[in-house]
Amino acid sequence: SEKNKINLEILKYINRVSDFLFVLARQNNKKEILWVPLKNRWILIMQIKNRIASFQKEMTSWRHYFHENPELAYKEINTSKKVVELLKSFGIDKIEEGLGKTGVVATLENGTGKSIGLRADMDALPIFEENNDKKYKSKTDGKMHACGHDGHTAMLLGAAKYLSETKNFNGKVILIFQPAEEGFAGAKAMIEDGLLDKYPIDEIYGMHNMPGLE
Repeated sequence: SEKNKINLEILKYINRVSDFLFVLARQNNKKEILWVPLKNRWILIMQIKNRIASFQKEMTSWRHYFHENPELAYKEINTSKKVVELLKSFGIDKIEEGLGKTGVVATLENGTGKSIGLRADMDALPIFEENNDKKYKSKTDGKMHACGHDGHTAMLLGAAKYLSETKNFNGKVILIFQPAEEGFAGAKAMIEDGLLDKYPIDEIYGMHNMPGLE
């Protein structure tokens, strides 16, 4: 049914955010997670997933907002503004805007440890959306989030909310919201603007969704 399809999509987003967070926990090695018995590792993963599931409606609303309001490369002005607004609502105050023109970088710190980057892209594509049955379809003709960057941005915001609330890590987390991934070298623009000089990062992770993957 349509309801079951929606619930399946929500579960996928929850799983992807928890993947972000499990990688972070593993790399920071806060609880020697690689050597924790499998049963306890599973409990830790489920605790992360359950916490994220508690605000899945918020994540869904963020994704729908970004999908309704797509912006092309280096024009992600409203998108960046919304990202910053949400980060501040999570209590995150170390935020830099305008890196790589429209990129956003936020920092979370807790104790000592590695500096881990988590990255998502924000730009849409110059495509007409044909999903007329969706209430959250693009409001701008000729622009659409057809490559899932609305979902990527929502996923990283979900990770930011979880980490800011739980502080379930040691070290630094650098949250990178990148503009212009679709052929316009947004990552290069951020680096040339000093991303890796201002925010030394030991390791950086990102992921790409795959619609239709069961």
